[in-house]
Amino acid sequence: MDDELPLLQELRSYPWETFGAVLVGEAENGEEALALCCNRAPDVVVTDITMPLMDGLTLFREIKLRHPETQVILLTCHSDFAYAREALRLGALEYLVKVTLDEADMGRALDKARQALEKERSYRRQASRERRREQALGLAALLKGQPDMAATADLGPFGPFARISAEEPAVLTFPMRFACLQVDAAPDDLLFVREDLQELLEPLEAQHGLTGLWVGESACVLLPPPGLSEARLRSKLEAALGRLRELVETRLTFYSREVRLSVILSEPVDDCAALAAAWRTAKLWRLARFYEAEGTGKAAADEHAGGEGAAARGGGPATPTVPRASLYTGRPLPFARRTDRIDADFRALMQPAAASSSARAALLREALPRWCARQRLLPDDLRSLVAEWYVAHASEPLRASAGDTARRILAAETLSELVSVLVHAFEREAGTPETSGRREVRETILYIREHLADPLTVTLLARHVGLSSRYLSRLFREESGESINEHITRLRMQQALRLLSTTNLKVYEIAERVGIPSYRYFTALFREHYGMAPTDCRGG
Repeated sequence: MDDELPLLQELRSYPWETFGAVLVGEAENGEEALALCCNRAPDVVVTDITMPLMDGLTLFREIKLRHPETQVILLTCHSDFAYAREALRLGALEYLVKVTLDEADMGRALDKARQALEKERSYRRQASRERRREQALGLAALLKGQPDMAATADLGPFGPFARISAEEPAVLTFPMRFACLQVDAAPDDLLFVREDLQELLEPLEAQHGLTGLWVGESACVLLPPPGLSEARLRSKLEAALGRLRELVETRLTFYSREVRLSVILSEPVDDCAALAAAWRTAKLWRLARFYEAEGTGKAAADEHAGGEGAAARGGGPATPTVPRASLYTGRPLPFARRTDRIDADFRALMQPAAASSSARAALLREALPRWCARQRLLPDDLRSLVAEWYVAHASEPLRASAGDTARRILAAETLSELVSVLVHAFEREAGTPETSGRREVRETILYIREHLADPLTVTLLARHVGLSSRYLSRLFREESGESINEHITRLRMQQALRLLSTTNLKVYEIAERVGIPSYRYFTALFREHYGMAPTDCRGG
């Protein structure tokens, strides 16, 4: 921006692309330049100090007032030096002397501008995250029914959930609704998963008009703008969750256990007490997902064929299940607590499995899931009941590994996984596992070995062998005794140990070669598996 036409022509002809920049506009005086900045919001402004209507120093002050991130490079002659020095004192990025200006000078100035922009943006990101943390502390207190603690959070002049600044919308106003993004991952992975998800969430929040506040490591509360209709709110949440799932599927494939996401939309709430009650309801859905998509008959046939059957539709009593939809609303079906009568019913149900191997397959895959879904015990109660029964009834061949099997039962995330652990244990006892000859399982293992360095997901593997993700996961666990993600992680750690022992590759290079692009996560995972850091395997 300059009032001298030859200099404007010279600037226009600069090879801006070689500097990693794009010329977005030009102006012949300060007023035009300011209007251009308001319309285009450029990262960098190159301006003469001496201009008609508004001089460069006044322009600089106005730009910084309205667009504080914009970096300003001043063009000056020797006689303007006092003005240039004042502008530098006020925060101008650089000044260049017009008579000696060349491409190298401009390139260095633009590099300096780029560094300043990144530093400023990094500072703003960090400041925004600090404000989010403050907001999250206050929100967590309200969700726990502690409004007095929420009031101590430094969230602006209007109380804990009012406007933070002119740039940020109100965080929470009543009446309102919230959505809870729940994250299921391995406990040791959650901290890393949360950091990765935060990076993925930030652009989606701006796109869909949501504010995300993490409450703990595995739950992010999504606050939509007030006044949205039911249909519009659902549309925003489903679009955001769908895109987030796509990003997780393509970028977070290296974790030791599959990262699963779901969103629970609260009912409208009018005050803090109702908010805390809605949060307690949302937490129940984490337990309810233990029973998700369990069933027999038509649902099992759908899964076998590659579909995604959602509920039990076979004979017998109705089987309550959690819907397969990504967005949950309302209150899940209630849970029962373990009682002596339920324990006795369970022992009677399982008696044929303890006595006869021929009756086990149908009992474990059909009768047991139906009984569990009908009783709907709290997942921890059901897991402990099954683990205790198994340890008490394990036959002599299984006695030595009964403790390990019981631990797998207690760690089962879903009823389907729990049943698969039992099937695998009893088939190992029989010595002729029903699924040992499954072509799809063999092909899955082969594909994993041949593509260990590539992003590997259950969805990709299921598509490769022509089964649904859920059905392949069940078959794989029943045959191998471990999940697909556990199998992949074990092979990757073994390969990493070999590379550490036989090559001079750097640790981050080995991490990439075994399909784990995050150096921090690779190091933590390796230490968990082998009890030492990767560098320790080389003797320092």
